[in-house]
Amino acid sequence: MKARIDVELPGRSEMARDLACRVFNIAERKGWTREALMYNTLVQNWSEIDKVAERLSEPGALTQTRMDG
Repeated sequence: MKARIDVELPGRSEMARDLACRVFNIAERKGWTREALMYNTLVQNWSEIDKVAERLSEPGALTQTRMDG
């Protein structure tokens, strides 16, 4: 998701993280437990998502290699 945000909205991934935090807070206040948990998990794992997005954005990272047998 973050990699897609970086591609489609360069420099706005932190805004997306902030939005996830806000949605979490709203869901928590309204008692929407399942939604709050999902957004909390997203926010808590943002740094790992960041690392994966960085690796995927490297040239050739998504190039599929062919395995000949």
